[in-house]
Amino acid sequence: MKNLFSILRFPFLMSIALLTFAQTNVALSAPLVAQITTDETEIEINETLTLTLSDANGETDLAYDWAAYIKGSWRANQGGTLSSSNTASTTWTPPAGQTGVYVITGSIRDAGTRAGAGRQNQDSIEITVTQVFASTAYAATIISDPGDDKTYGLGDTITVAIKNTAGIFTPLTVTGTPQITIKMDPKYGEKIASYTNSSPSNELHFNYTIIEPNFSPKGIAIIANSLNGGTITFVSGGGSFVRTLLGVNHDPNHKVDWRIPSDPDLAPTVQSVNITSDAGTDKTYGLGDKIVIAVEFDQKVITTALPSSWSAAFIDIDFDLQEIWGRKTFQSVRGSGTTTLEFEWVVRRPNFSSKGVAILANTLRLRNGGCHIRNEFGVDAILTNPAVGPDTNHKVNWQIPGGAAAAPPKPKGKLTTKWATLKK
Repeated sequence: MKNLFSILRFPFLMSIALLTFAQTNVALSAPLVAQITTDETEIEINETLTLTLSDANGETDLAYDWAAYIKGSWRANQGGTLSSSNTASTTWTPPAGQTGVYVITGSIRDAGTRAGAGRQNQDSIEITVTQVFASTAYAATIISDPGDDKTYGLGDTITVAIKNTAGIFTPLTVTGTPQITIKMDPKYGEKIASYTNSSPSNELHFNYTIIEPNFSPKGIAIIANSLNGGTITFVSGGGSFVRTLLGVNHDPNHKVDWRIPSDPDLAPTVQSVNITSDAGTDKTYGLGDKIVIAVEFDQKVITTALPSSWSAAFIDIDFDLQEIWGRKTFQSVRGSGTTTLEFEWVVRRPNFSSKGVAILANTLRLRNGGCHIRNEFGVDAILTNPAVGPDTNHKVNWQIPGGAAAAPPKPKGKLTTKWATLKK
């Protein structure tokens, strides 16, 4: 009573007391903010996940609880009530055979209180647990490299691997030819990738090579549960390899376009273009003469024409680079299966070129979409050609006869001595 009288008598003592009480009350009633952190949110069966729980405000000496369940139904409590400094960690392993999206919940509360009493807060995190094979984590994935453009071209190979993602390399024996199904954009359908080999880390590899008209701008997908054919067994422990397989959605990092060359280093390229026909001693092609251009590639090429009676490709020349004489288009005539394709033009009225024929740059082209110039592996040639300037060794004059144009005219009748004498 004396103390109370002193406080009432000296108001400043009351202020100090109230301030002290308020500070204590704030500290006790500050809300807790639970926070869960982890390194990854997608794991395989048999993997162990480490989670850390803390109060975001840094408060210490709290009680912690953990629980884990699949969305919609409880599965297991993990850990118990822990007291520590600012954080508490726990490890969690998915129950055997249970895949799906788990919710891991961590709760914090004042130490020494019951759940629901005193201050408390909780945080949750979703963890996706993926499919397993024979108690070991396996997954299908596309492991081939489509290049910087993320696109496989004609002749490129897509490789799908079924591999153990937990780093447990259990030896497998494969007999026959297992297959897995990949899918391009809907209208281009499903394709079969066939087993080729097992890698040193015991991945199972399946290959598919791009052909015309494979196309998938959205990327390749892997069809779920499509592993079939052949026999896959474990070397030790017996038992067949479980073929249940999660699907993989269309991956824009693995697009397909058969219209582009698979690899510029593998595609045939033009080394040179030259006029190889002989214009005669007067260096001039006359009416009906044939001008021939040879296009030399760095490897053998095969031409395909549609219809087959047509020329597969064209290349352009120009006479004197004058519009009046015009640009002419040469058609391919021969050379499929060799390194050289020949293109031909027959001189007609009013072809004329006093400066000589020129070959125009980058005019080598296919006749239509059904025509091709490819190597023996089906890789399209790169149709880029250099220019060749006007060549005076290859002039054109339709007004002189072809073939014998270079020969001087023959006199009519016979020369006589008298004629020769008079001429002198």
